[in-house]
Amino acid sequence: MGKSLLLLLSFSFFSTFWAFSQITYKNNCIRSGDEIIKEQVEFKDPGRSGENVIWNFSELKAINSKYKLSFHSPCLINDSIYIMGCDTLLKENSDINNLIIGKEHSTMYYYQVKNDTLFCLGHENPITLMHNTIPFPLMTYPFDYKQRIEHKFESEGIHSSQSGTNTFGNISIESDAYGKMILPTGDTLNHVVRIKTTQLINDTLYIKNNIGPNDISNIFLRKQLKKKVEKHHKQIEADTYSWYVQGYRYPVFETVQAFDVIDSLKKQTFAAAYFYPPVNHYYLDDDLDNTIVLDSLNNEKAPNILTNWINQNFSHNFWPNPVSTELNIEYKLEQGANVGITLYSSVHGIVKIIPVKYMDMGLYRETIDCSTLFPGAYIIQFNVENELISNIVLKK
Repeated sequence: MGKSLLLLLSFSFFSTFWAFSQITYKNNCIRSGDEIIKEQVEFKDPGRSGENVIWNFSELKAINSKYKLSFHSPCLINDSIYIMGCDTLLKENSDINNLIIGKEHSTMYYYQVKNDTLFCLGHENPITLMHNTIPFPLMTYPFDYKQRIEHKFESEGIHSSQSGTNTFGNISIESDAYGKMILPTGDTLNHVVRIKTTQLINDTLYIKNNIGPNDISNIFLRKQLKKKVEKHHKQIEADTYSWYVQGYRYPVFETVQAFDVIDSLKKQTFAAAYFYPPVNHYYLDDDLDNTIVLDSLNNEKAPNILTNWINQNFSHNFWPNPVSTELNIEYKLEQGANVGITLYSSVHGIVKIIPVKYMDMGLYRETIDCSTLFPGAYIIQFNVENELISNIVLKK
């Protein structure tokens, strides 16, 4: 689990929708010389996808000390090559501005920007050296809401006492939600877009590192074990959600989850959340592109009165989905409104009604007991000023 999770963490550093729907190279690609502060906080389910989501992280407490995440360029060796983990790149074929090394604690992550895509080449620390023989993308620029990319990857390396390892799998990246976020500090940020990254990881080789990587027997064994893993459908799934806020180059919040997947059944083995306080995005003093954006937001005019009232004044979230016992609901009103909630299905009819009543401006929470519901698909419907907003909830 440890080495596969490190593979996942190689990218884990990483309003209103019409104002901020796109991740761009100019405003969001990692840069040499940048530093930000990262802090682990209590985990909270990332909630639903879609439009006008409210993410309330205001009650999450810090559970580990803050630490620094930094980025720098590789050193040029003999005026001819750059060394990036297991990769040796010729100066004449490489733009130094497109080669970045990220450092988090004692782990170094190796990144390269190529054809408007940010790739991870591998990572290393005192006990692990991983090389992505087929590098995987972390982001492509520009990246719009509802855009999705998929890519295969393969990795090989050494882990703990010369034990060799090979992994392969798929990675998918999707911009799946936008809305507003309440930070652990209590501040509310608009113009938030969420990126979901899912990695399916298969471990295919556990051998002593005494056979050359090009040895015929090693290649044959690797292929045979790869087939065996595919046949048994045993994988690790790693899900990372990253919340980007307009005016900041790096995510402001992040959740990471890992699952063992056996015959399509998932069992969670790891869950963590990380907060990157906006006041500790130290690079902003030297980031003119994002400074201009922040200045424009500070001088933002009042919203156009012709804009849909719901989009401006109502945002909501619910979790978990699928649900086993309790469904948690949160919604936020920027103005007072009449609000009601109904949970129903086409098969079983209405199973829960929270009657429509007037609610003042503010953040509200509801809980629906789903423990006795039959498995299947249900609809959760919000009635806000006689406008209906519906989402699907799955009951395990």
